[in-house]
Amino acid sequence: MSVIAGAAVRAGRAGRGLLPTGQLLTPEVWARRHRGIVWLLWLHVGGVAVFALVRGRTVATRSPR
Repeated sequence: MSVIAGAAVRAGRAGRGLLPTGQLLTPEVWARRHRGIVWLLWLHVGGVAVFALVRGRTVATRSPR
């Protein structure tokens, strides 16, 4: 095994403990994460709308073909 391949294997083994183990979330944790994701989604919706307005676009504006 080359030096680079050995280093990659050692790094993979060391980093394996940083990954989640795939356990189920409790309902409280799931609900909190879901609220956070929905909040982030609406934040993006607002950001895209503001970006469109700054660029001079509206919902009724058609893109050029």
